[in-house]
Amino acid sequence: MTSVNGNAEFALHVFKRRTPEKQEERYTIGVWCKDDVLLAICHDACLDSALAALRREMERDRVDLVVLSPDRSETSRD
Repeated sequence: MTSVNGNAEFALHVFKRRTPEKQEERYTIGVWCKDDVLLAICHDACLDSALAALRREMERDRVDLVVLSPDRSETSRD
């Protein structure tokens, strides 16, 4: 979600785990939406894929994501 002047702040949730077989790190990333819904943007991905998914999500203009801002004039276009 983007504010009226193009700024946005995202509330992310990141889970990192190490696979028992290969001892590699895997990531699940979510972003909080309105109504306390966690939107998964990648699940159990290697770091490169997780970062690519995060980048794609940051480049989207979503109206359902939560924008954290203390100033109401900086909040979304709802």
